[in-house]
Amino acid sequence: MHYIPRADTENGARNALVVIVYDGTIHWVPHRVYRSSCSIDVTNFPFDEQQCHMWFGSWTHTLPDIDMQLSFNGGIDLSTFQSDYKDSCEWDIISSEAERKLLPPDDPKPIAVMSFTLVLRRKRVFSSYILTLPCIILAVLTLVVFWLPADRPDRTSLAMNLLTSFLLLLLILVEAAPPTASSVPLLGIYYCFNMVIITVSIFLSTLVINISKAGQKGRPPPRWLRIIVLRFLAKLVFLFPEGCRKHYGIKKSCYCCGESNRRGASRDEQGEPISPCDTNYFLPEVQRLMVGNSEVASDFGRSFTKNKDEQQAQFSTNQYANVHVMIDDVHRSLHAIVQAITAQDLQVSRARCISTEWQNIGNVLDRFFFCLYVAVIIGSLITLSPKPQNTTFFWQDP
Repeated sequence: MHYIPRADTENGARNALVVIVYDGTIHWVPHRVYRSSCSIDVTNFPFDEQQCHMWFGSWTHTLPDIDMQLSFNGGIDLSTFQSDYKDSCEWDIISSEAERKLLPPDDPKPIAVMSFTLVLRRKRVFSSYILTLPCIILAVLTLVVFWLPADRPDRTSLAMNLLTSFLLLLLILVEAAPPTASSVPLLGIYYCFNMVIITVSIFLSTLVINISKAGQKGRPPPRWLRIIVLRFLAKLVFLFPEGCRKHYGIKKSCYCCGESNRRGASRDEQGEPISPCDTNYFLPEVQRLMVGNSEVASDFGRSFTKNKDEQQAQFSTNQYANVHVMIDDVHRSLHAIVQAITAQDLQVSRARCISTEWQNIGNVLDRFFFCLYVAVIIGSLITLSPKPQNTTFFWQDP
C-alpha cells in the first residue's frame, strides 16, 4: 500500500460549493468572478481615485422569501480576504463600504439588496515617471529658449523640438488614459497649454531676433519705443543697458541717432543752430590737426615771402604764383580729406549707435518675455497640473 500525498495549488479556485463541518454546520462560499461597470472620472489622471458600486439581490423573490443580512457592520472586512487577495499592479484598495437596502423602501414587500462600494486609487509610480516628470522637465527646459542670446537664430529650432516632444507626450497620454467623454485629464490640458505657450514663444523669439537685427537697416528706433522699452520696461526687469553715448563718447547734448539738442547749440553765419552731430565735435584731435596744418601753411607762406626778395633773382613772379596756387590746392585737398574722414567716422558711429540701441531694445523685450514666461509656467503648474489626493488606506478590523 502506497501513500500518495495530494498536492494542489495554493492560489487556485476551489470547486467545492459547500464546506461541511463535523458539527453539521454548512458553509457556502460562492466562487465567482463578478464584473461591474463603473463610471470613471479621469480629471486627475494619473492621480485619480475611482468608486465602484456592486449590487447583490434577488429581483424575483421578495423579503419574506429571501432576506439578506450583513455579517459585519460598517463595511467589508477586507482582512478576511487578505490570504486570497493579490495586489493589483495598477490599483490599490483604499476603503470599502457595505450597506443593506430595501427596494423600493415604501413597498410592503420590498427586495433585500446588498450594496458594496470599493474606493480604488491608481498606482502613481509608473505614471509619475512616464507622464508627469518629463512634462515638468520640458516645461522648465523651455526657459532656455529665452536664455539664449537674441542674435542666435537656433532659438526657434530649440522651441520647435520642444513642441515636438510635447506632442509625443500627448500621444502617450492618449494611449495611457482610459477613454471617456465625461471628463478631460488635467494633464492633457497642461500638455496642450504648454504647446500653446511654446508656439507663442516661437513667435516672440522671432520678434526679438527681428528687432535686434533692425539696426542693420540704418533706421533709428521710434521715440515712443525708446521711452516705453528703455525707460520703463528696462527698470521693471532690472536691466540697465548702456547707451551709445558711453560707447562712442557722445555727450548728452549730442544724440547721434537723429536727435539734436537745439538748446545751447552752435550757430552758423546766418544764425541757424548747427547740430553737434554735423560738426567735427567727435574728432577734436582732427580739428587741432587742421589748425596745425593751417599754421604750418601760413608759416611756410611767410617764410617763402621773406625769402622772396633774396631769391627774386632766381624765381620769377609767375613761378611764385604757381607755387602759391599749389600750396592752396594742397591745403584745400587736405581739408577735404579731413572732412571726408570726419563724415565717414560720424556715419560709422551713427550706424553703430543705431544698431546698439536696437539690440538694447531686443534685450529688454527678451528679458521681459522671459519673466512673463516664468510666471505663466509657475501659474500653469499650480493650477493645471494634477495633484495627488492624500487618502489613507482603510482596512476595517474584523
